[in-house]
Order: sequence, then structure tokens, then C-alpha cells
Amino acid sequence: MLWSSGVRRVDYRVLRNYVEGIEVKELKLKREVFSQVVLKRYVKVVIELGGSKVNLGLWLYVGEERDHIIVPKSYCSCKYFTINVVAERKATTCPHILGQRIAEEEGLHRVITVDIDCLKKILAEAFSYGVSPTLRKLLATQARNSPYGPA
Repeated sequence: MLWSSGVRRVDYRVLRNYVEGIEVKELKLKREVFSQVVLKRYVKVVIELGGSKVNLGLWLYVGEERDHIIVPKSYCSCKYFTINVVAERKATTCPHILGQRIAEEEGLHRVITVDIDCLKKILAEAFSYGVSPTLRKLLATQARNSPYGPA
């Protein structure tokens, strides 16, 4: 199905069913996916609003060169997802979405709590520049202040 702009529409039900249908132990065998999970490159975002914490279901992937925004089982801001999943339909999903699932189920992720302004800044940096210095600084500060050392 084409939008009026000529861009194909992604059937998110297919994507969600595919991601949910894969066993985590099977995903762990995908070395390129699991190695990034073990390094705790996945970050769950929690927002602080009016004194309470809200889980938006938004995740971030902190890569060596680029940061990506992930909506579990639905969207990733990486080029692979845009080209191979959305535009050319060569793949059902990207490695980041699969990695996020493992990270969540295995507890191999970090959590940051930010206010809405900080989240806006992180998202703007990631979309505009490919990396978010604000996110990386926040994670580094969090690691230094942890009683268990770096995450």
C-alpha cells in the first residue's frame, strides 16, 4: 500500500508479531545483536512529570558512532530500519529492535529518568546529529555516581 507521497506503509502488526514470535534464546544466538545487549547499550527512558515517574515505552540505543531512538516492536531511527524495513521491505525489522527485546527481558539495560525538556533535547540531538551528547553525559554521570561502578 502506498501513501500519496509514494512511501510504502509498514504493517506494524506484522513487525510486532515477528518480534514477539522469536524466542529470546534464539535471539541470543545472533552474535551481532546479543553482543550489543551485553555491553548495555540499550537505555530505557522514564520521564519525571509532576513528581511522578512515567514510562513512555521509549528506548535509546547508544552506539559507538550513532544513537538510535526505539519504540519497542514498532520503530527504530536507524538507517537500516528506514531503508530495509520501511522503504524497500527487504527485512521485517532491524537488529536494534531485536536487541531491545533481549535487553528488556534479560534486564541487560540501563534506565535514565529525565524531565520532558531533557528528553526533548536528547531526541533533537539524536535526530539532528546522530548522537546525543546530553544522553552520553547523563549516562557517564550516572555511572560515576553508582555505588557499583560503571554500568
